[in-house]
Amino acid sequence: MSQNQSATRTQHTRKTRLIRRLALAAPVAGLALAAAVIPAGIASANVNPNPTTTTVSSSANPSGFKMLVTYTATIDFWAGGTGYPVDKGTVSFTDNGRPITGCTAIPVDEYLTWPTCQAYLSLGTHTVAATYNQTVPWYLGSTGSMTQKVIW
Repeated sequence: MSQNQSATRTQHTRKTRLIRRLALAAPVAGLALAAAVIPAGIASANVNPNPTTTTVSSSANPSGFKMLVTYTATIDFWAGGTGYPVDKGTVSFTDNGRPITGCTAIPVDEYLTWPTCQAYLSLGTHTVAATYNQTVPWYLGSTGSMTQKVIW
């Protein structure tokens, strides 16, 4: 083997070793980066889904009879003791346990636009609930409710 062939072979061997080292280190570096960027508890989301909290609010409470009221659901998940907005899933609204027409399976999007529902309710006291259904395995579903009074 000539001296030039030997140098080329040595250079090739060094490159191959470097590529193998980088390939082995890449997953570890990726995990370290994920641990540094992602809040505690989220990285292990597939093993232990994060609990969520659903809150319902009303544009007017009490509201008047035949008044259109907007209900908004806010969903947060909890990781490491801190609440973060949920960016995937659907929300369905109910009035006294019955689905509100046009207010089922409303998507929660990555732009954090909270699901809303508009409804006319009859006179009296109503329990308006919003149920969050996860579409990804790293969040748990949850339900929140509020009491809406409709007066004359």
